[in-house]
Formats: sequence, structure tokens, C-alpha cells
Amino acid sequence: MDSTAGQRGLPQELVDIVIDHQHSDRDTLKQCSLVCRSWVPSSSLHLLRRVAWPVRPHRRQTCDYDDGILSGEPKACSCPDPADTSFRACITGLQTSDRLRLYVRTLGLSSARQRCAGSVKWEKLDVSVIASILNSLPDLKGLHLESCALKSSPVFYMGTPSQSPSQLPAPLLGGQRRDIEELSVCELARGSAAEPLNDLFSYFGHIGTLSVEHVPHWELPRSTFLRPLPELRVAHLVLNSSATAVATALCLELRAHTHMEAVRALTVDHLTTLTLKFACAAPNLEALTVLAVGVHAPLPPVQEVPEAPARLRRLAFIVALEFKETRHGFYSSTFRAVGAHIRALAGLNSHVDEVALEFRVHVHEELWLDLEFNLYDVLQRALSPYAEWQTIGEALDDYPSLQKLTLQVHNSEEPGRLCAIILKSAATRHLPQKYVSMLRIERD
Repeated sequence: MDSTAGQRGLPQELVDIVIDHQHSDRDTLKQCSLVCRSWVPSSSLHLLRRVAWPVRPHRRQTCDYDDGILSGEPKACSCPDPADTSFRACITGLQTSDRLRLYVRTLGLSSARQRCAGSVKWEKLDVSVIASILNSLPDLKGLHLESCALKSSPVFYMGTPSQSPSQLPAPLLGGQRRDIEELSVCELARGSAAEPLNDLFSYFGHIGTLSVEHVPHWELPRSTFLRPLPELRVAHLVLNSSATAVATALCLELRAHTHMEAVRALTVDHLTTLTLKFACAAPNLEALTVLAVGVHAPLPPVQEVPEAPARLRRLAFIVALEFKETRHGFYSSTFRAVGAHIRALAGLNSHVDEVALEFRVHVHEELWLDLEFNLYDVLQRALSPYAEWQTIGEALDDYPSLQKLTLQVHNSEEPGRLCAIILKSAATRHLPQKYVSMLRIERD
């Protein structure tokens, strides 16, 4: 596509989509044949829709760790300058840039700072700083905190000095609460979970999707927050690869202080009695997604939970496929656990009309260099066993209202393409015809 395409009235929305998919990488953008020079001035602002801090760091001409400094001979250094990556610098940049304030829709923050010789320094991220950053971005729709060392903000608490921390109400963080479409908290440093998360969640009134992943063990002796959360609405809660105490505290707090009627979807990696009770306490829950783990489906009996959500219509089971060389072959898979999981939740709601299997495929890079590794053959062995499909078919018989059977692959590259082909072939061969007619294959 040449530069005359812009003069032919190519929709600006298409241009924006192309640029947005470059993940704010201008070097990639310059090499993209779909972007002509005449579009860049009008579309370059859309590069600012996703901003990560720290951004690509500036480089110093000299370095304190460089042997050349000690010998009196300054040398160029490729190490990042810590002054360029502080969170205060981020606030300053946002407050002085109208372009950023107007266009940023998704913001990623990280405490990890690269230093010399590959070392990493962690900068504490005060929750009050997050509030200041959010206040500088009125149109922000997504906040991603990844590899962060969060710090609580006692200065923002409203109360008298004589009150203990547990008696203080939740922090106002500047006196304003706001709504956000997506809040993701991933890989927090130890010691930065309970109180900082208490502060952070108190800042929001409505969260579209709240994702809490890889959060370390709760440091409190009990699985609750020190201060009750103010009124909070969460539409989709995702709990993944976190300590059990974290999931327990979140479920207890959200159930106690959240409008449970706002919850529409729940995604969990371990379905315990508590998380199942949380799901059942959401009267408008429409979708429940569970990570299939273990051959015997260690799920609590449905009889132990109260009345199931009447609106639940979709059950999804995540199947993890990891390809790497081990003593037992080239892959590990939770596919064998799917049938047991489907059967275990059959009594949750007789009106479920869709069961989905979501496949997440990950191939380690070193395997591509292994001449003995054939991805198609390995996928065939992992996804085609007759016994597994027979178990799935028998488990589906327990869903009298079933209308759709969805096989969804979350990989757009070659592994995802092959996975979709093999799944369709295996399901068509091994499942009863009534389920084959319901079959849908999706990729994203």
C-alpha cells in the first residue's frame, strides 16, 4: 500500500488500528508498509494511547560503575539514568504534556529499574503517587501494575491520631474516586500486597475488569483488609496464580463491600469452596472461567455451596499447553483434567447453554532449534486422545440446556493455527454428532 492510499480516503479508524497494534514502537511503525508518511502526523498521537513507565530510558555519557571513571577516563555508558525513570518524573511529564493527558488510554507502571551489569533496582511506588498519576489522566481506561513494589499512603487517611489503623476508614486519595475499565495487578513484591491494595482499591468506584495475578502470600495474620473497602462495583474479577490468602481476602472483602449484582464474570485458577460461594453470591453472574488443573479435578462438591447464580449461562475451562523438553517428552498439558472439571460443575446451573474450552499454547524458544521437535506431531499427541474426548462427551451429557460448544485458541501465531486445525479434526472424529453440530472454533 503506497502513500496515495491516504488520499483515497482510507478510514482513519483503520489507520488507528494499524498503529495501535505496533505497541507504541516507532521503529516498528517506520517499517510498517501499511503506514505512509502522510498519515503519521495525524495519527502519531494515537501512539500515545498506550504508555509504559519507565519508558525506553535515556543513556548516560558516563557511569559511576564504569572502570573508565575510576581511572579518570570517562567512557560512554549504556546504563539507564535513574533520574529519567522516577515516578515523580512521570507525574511531571504528565502534568506538563497536554498530548499525554488527552490521548493516553492505557498506562503501565513498573518498579523494576535496570542498572549496570544487568542488575535491577526496585523503586517503591506509593499509592498516593498512583492517585496523582491517575488524576493527571482524566480519560484513562486501563491501568496495569506489573512488577511493582507498592507502598501504603497513611498521609491520605481521614481520622484522628488516636485511631488505630484498623479503625480508620479507607483513604480518600485526594478526595476523589473514579471508574476505570481495567485494573491489572501482576507480580507484586513481597510486603506490598494487603495494605497498599486496600488503598488502591479504595480509589475506585467501579472497575470493569479487575485482574490480580502472581501476588505473594498475604502478610497479615488474617485474610481480610485492615480497613473495609468503600462501595465498589467490579464487573469481571480475575484471580490467577496468587497465594490462597490473597484470593480469600479479595473474595471476602468484595463480597462484603461490593455490589455483588454488578459482578458479571469470574475467572479463577483454583476453584475453592470460597470462590464458588463468591460466584453463587453474584445473582447476575453470567460467565465462570476455571483453569483446569489436576487429573482428578480437585473441586468442591456443588452441594456445599448455596443456590447457584440463576443467570449463569457460560462455563469456560482453560487448558494450558506448555511445550518444552522434559524427561517425559516435549510437553505438559492439563487437557486430561477437562472432562472431570466439566462434570464437577454440571450441577451448578441446569440452564448453562455454552461450554467453552480455552487453549493457551506456549512453545519455549529453544524447541524451535531442536531438529527432533515437530510441533504438529506433538500437538496431535496432546490433543487427539480418544479417551479424553470420550470423557468430555460423557460430561457434556449432564448439561441439558447446552447449545454451544466453543473451542477457543488464544494464540494467533503458528502454534495457534495448528492447534485450531487439530482440535477441529479431533472433536469431529471423537465427539457425538449432536455436539459436533454445536461446535465453534475461535482464535484470537
